[in-house]
Amino acid sequence: MYGYSLVPLLNIILPVKHKETFDKAVHDLQTQLQQLDSQHLLINRISDQHVHVKFIGNFQGQLLVWNAFVRTMRDYYEYELKQSADEKIALRPFIKIEKEDSSYKISLVLNLDKIDEAAIKKSIIMVRKYKRLSVGRHEYGDVCYFENK
Repeated sequence: MYGYSLVPLLNIILPVKHKETFDKAVHDLQTQLQQLDSQHLLINRISDQHVHVKFIGNFQGQLLVWNAFVRTMRDYYEYELKQSADEKIALRPFIKIEKEDSSYKISLVLNLDKIDEAAIKKSIIMVRKYKRLSVGRHEYGDVCYFENK
């Protein structure tokens, strides 16, 4: 009506609302972690090779809740690849980041025998210190081969 577009206003309003959602999630988790005197919240120990935890970190300049799944390469192979794999499969450790509503999901597939408390803490430190994280899958380290017999 006056020659103004609502699009620029929506671009201002939506990120602020999105930031408020992140801020609330961070605040809620901080409260829980302070009560537990911990750096992470164990959501589920799926097995000795696969855990689901939440922790607070920074991603692309935004303080947020990481919804993290930390698992061994063996676990990933057994439950995600084995049925559809050929005789031999090559797999490298990787980090995969995906956007969720009020957090980011991060999957860490590590070349370890088990995921214990030390592995969880080291994974959190690795994520917090690495400054060039981005959405998507990022492989690193040596290739491991799994035989599908």
